[in-house]
Amino acid sequence: MLYYIPATLFQPIYLIVILILTTLAIRDVKRPPNVKEKSGMSLLVCLLFIWFIGNRPVHIVFCDMMVYAIDYVFVHKTWEGFNFGLQNIIYDNLIRYMAAGIHAHYTTFFELMSVLFYLPMYYACKKFIPNHTLLSFLAFSGAFVTFSMATNGFKGGAATSMFALALAYRYSKPALMVFWVAMSFGFHHSMQLMIASLILTFIIKNPKYYFYGWALSLVLCAFHVSYFQELFAGITDEQGAGYLNATGETVSGFRPDFVLYSMAPIVMGYYIKFKCKWEDKNYDLLLNVYLASNALWILCMYSAFTNRIASLSWSLYSLVLLYPCFRMEDQGNFVVKNRNLIIMAHLGFSLFMYFIMSR
Repeated sequence: MLYYIPATLFQPIYLIVILILTTLAIRDVKRPPNVKEKSGMSLLVCLLFIWFIGNRPVHIVFCDMMVYAIDYVFVHKTWEGFNFGLQNIIYDNLIRYMAAGIHAHYTTFFELMSVLFYLPMYYACKKFIPNHTLLSFLAFSGAFVTFSMATNGFKGGAATSMFALALAYRYSKPALMVFWVAMSFGFHHSMQLMIASLILTFIIKNPKYYFYGWALSLVLCAFHVSYFQELFAGITDEQGAGYLNATGETVSGFRPDFVLYSMAPIVMGYYIKFKCKWEDKNYDLLLNVYLASNALWILCMYSAFTNRIASLSWSLYSLVLLYPCFRMEDQGNFVVKNRNLIIMAHLGFSLFMYFIMSR
């Protein structure tokens, strides 16, 4: 572990490195659409982040990492074979196997979780945006929720990365899509929201209806309609119901800041679909899943831990935002012309929230 680096410096170092790499990479964005990036730099950057995040010290600044470390050392002391009765069937068996089955040190476990968080998303970026994998992966790495998901909620983080990879195989290899969806759900039960959104895209394909649904969800939320929150609590598992039904200090009320942040890919999507009339099945898939999952969060905005529910849809934020920037062929298009600005604004928000708002 990187004990010689204070835990409080990990996030600023991480963000500054991303800023430097993005500034350098953004100077080379003239590659034509659909031309694969030949450089292996994107994979090297992925491995760098895996090493850096995977070797962070166990420290309270990383919040739930302390809980995971305590569970690993003091709770999971027996391994009696694969247990199909566990809630998160893949993750819960994995941590028990590593802790008690092969007696791996907890540092190895955190390194593996870092691999499972970054590597699937790297390959998702490579599948969706092969012409600029480095920039798309840097955009994901520098997104508002990424550092927190990599260090604090890394169990859910790994699940969302696997889900993004599943979407990348939606049309080319459906069997792999099913595999990664199953792995995603096996890592964290909350992925049922994202899976429900994906299933909906098999039934309703026109993005127009997802925009309508998102707007309706926002209206219902503004009027504090709690019917859907209670409905979802009734059909989810026990832990999910606990999040949705909890009361007290954990319930924050209506979050206009979360809504405004969520709207950037939606406003861009509206412009692309209705003004530019761009047709691309992969973009429609990303946009529809994002709209559906974000709308489901809006309907549950008054629940406890609303930030955790919102972060599920936000895990696709960078892909939804950048996919048209590098896949649209109309170089006169507003989105393509201003893609450098979009990339830097996306990263700039994360920098602003950490270096300015958190002080």
